[in-house]
Amino acid sequence: MKLTRRESLKLLGSLATAAAVATTAGCCRHRYPESLIGQDEIVGGTLDLRPARVVKSSLAPARCIDVHAHFFNASDVPVKDFVAKCLGHSLDEPLRSLAKLLAPLANALAELAPTAKEDLADIRAMERQVAGLAPAQARSFVDARVQSRLEARSRDVASILGNTDFERRYIEIKAQVAGPQSAGAIPGLTADTIRNIATRNSVPRARAAIEAAIAPARAAARGMDADGIVRFITFMVSSRLDNLERYKKAYTEAEHAFGIDTVLGALVDFDYWLDCPPLSSHEDQIALHAALARKYAGYLLPVVAYNPMTDIKQKGAGLARAMDAVDRLGFVGVKIYPPMGFAPADNKDKKLNETLKKFFDACTRRQLPVMAHAAQSLGLDASHDLLGAPTGWAALLKQYDTHTGDLSAVVNVSHFGGAASKQENDWTQEFADLMATSYGRRLYGDIGFWDELYRCEKPAVCEAARQRLAKTVAAHSAVQDRVMFGTDWLMLSRIEAWPEYPQQVALALDGVLSMDKLFGANAAACFRI
Repeated sequence: MKLTRRESLKLLGSLATAAAVATTAGCCRHRYPESLIGQDEIVGGTLDLRPARVVKSSLAPARCIDVHAHFFNASDVPVKDFVAKCLGHSLDEPLRSLAKLLAPLANALAELAPTAKEDLADIRAMERQVAGLAPAQARSFVDARVQSRLEARSRDVASILGNTDFERRYIEIKAQVAGPQSAGAIPGLTADTIRNIATRNSVPRARAAIEAAIAPARAAARGMDADGIVRFITFMVSSRLDNLERYKKAYTEAEHAFGIDTVLGALVDFDYWLDCPPLSSHEDQIALHAALARKYAGYLLPVVAYNPMTDIKQKGAGLARAMDAVDRLGFVGVKIYPPMGFAPADNKDKKLNETLKKFFDACTRRQLPVMAHAAQSLGLDASHDLLGAPTGWAALLKQYDTHTGDLSAVVNVSHFGGAASKQENDWTQEFADLMATSYGRRLYGDIGFWDELYRCEKPAVCEAARQRLAKTVAAHSAVQDRVMFGTDWLMLSRIEAWPEYPQQVALALDGVLSMDKLFGANAAACFRI
């Protein structure tokens, strides 16, 4: 009898020893996947997933756009190497050791995540089940479905993580924070524990409670960060629709939501740089996000991924796929990831430069914004982290300096240089300097997952980040019109109380940047929304 993928995972979870799990999960057992979703499957259906309401915080301007979020899952990326290399080297201890212990289990966890084909089939099934229901009843059905799947995913994740070195290290980290009195009292990673971690603080508090919570201990607690790794795992094995619903409730519909009106959901392509192909083909990822964009009409705007190495290996198919997503399916931008192994220009590899030139030419002709990871983090290693440096972008932008504005490259350097505490150079200032040049007139930057701003519960750290941005604005007035808000969700989900990130950013930057421009107008100009 041939077992299905789900049945295989249930069997895997029931194995008696952690060694058996690690052995089974530690190797790659599949090739690059083929597309399984037909183009006719993207359209059709009556399920309306737009927000039932948009709740506006007193801190929020009339229009709020999140230009940097992700709703992919573990079936979309080479997850084992991403955990072991990218996430692993970017974390500080003790979380670095926790990530190292997670890596051998990553492929087994990726098998839990529904593929793009499975997600789309589930959406079609839900459409049949809610047919004829009133909108409020349909929303209740979707909510119950999301909760039911979380219960199932919590059990599945527990079957992989339980009784492993990862679980033992997790308990050690939690105990270090809780103190000697906690000996023997830290729960293991049971289904109940994992579900509680995933749902705890899943909606924001009132503004007064956020402002009153300025206390360093809570945000800095390592135990909470360890929980964040578990929460991230749970979301990474969830459906994309479930993750979108979590985002929508926290940032848009909840009683004390900030009031996000539109979110850009970016795909990523790490293929060939990292080991083990994803389980969902990029064609299917694009098709699913196109279908989701229709269901969340106007709320979700998708951003397609591009990888020059994929384009080289697949003889131009990567560029054709990305531009088709833009031209035919309405994707509003392209996401690239330099710290995988390339600078935007002037690489030593001639083929890589030629391939990137074709890509940027295609984007420039369309005035299509290119989002790029531009912080010293999450590369293959510390040396790769430097590939998103401002010098490479200066070289690229000079190639498109036509002095007309119409044909200049449109670029969003995501993270706008990132955390100053984790780098020797001030990339934020260097990017700001680029914005003030003729060739940088269409250069933007988003402050997605600026943990220094989130950690306003550590006032000195928050004030340093605030002053760093204030300095760039004082030096170059153009910065006021180029900095955009982003969450970098689902990477942000690793942080406790992640639903409060927009409020924390607004509280930190009020008086430094225009809230109207930061949260809406600049994004509308960059992405022509």
